[in-house]
Amino acid sequence: MQEKAVTVMEKDFAMFQQSMTALRQWYHCARCIDKTATYLQGIQAIAEQFKAGEPLPQSIYAAITEDHRVALFEQLASGLDRQNPEQFLQTVAHKGLQKGLPPQELAATLLQGDPALRDVHKIQPQSTQSYLQKILTTAEQLFTREQPQPMPIPVTVQQHHSSPKL
Repeated sequence: MQEKAVTVMEKDFAMFQQSMTALRQWYHCARCIDKTATYLQGIQAIAEQFKAGEPLPQSIYAAITEDHRVALFEQLASGLDRQNPEQFLQTVAHKGLQKGLPPQELAATLLQGDPALRDVHKIQPQSTQSYLQKILTTAEQLFTREQPQPMPIPVTVQQHHSSPKL
């Protein structure tokens, strides 16, 4: 019974540590994407409440995810020319694929990271999804072409010369 209690406490402590790490990372992402001082203070207040024993509301996880995606988008978009929106988004998507992002997560990152795309999505979600699919398809095709093709393995056939037994 005592071993079971220790196991449960260790699990709870590990979950507490993971949540605290997520809150610290959220704060860092929020700073990177220039959130307001009030927003950053709100994250600090949530962290203090959590340390005091309050559970994290589900809505916090959505905010954490959104801020992480926006920060990732800005990281991928850093230094890119934003004059041609379609080319810009294809390049961002291509860089995301190079980093190993799954296409579905990449689509969510593009949608939450690009303000114009996000605004259009609020009005015309169906057309935005079609546009994102086109962007991702083009980026995936480019990414696939860049992948090294496997070298053919030369097949050697050994001939066995056997002499007839007399």
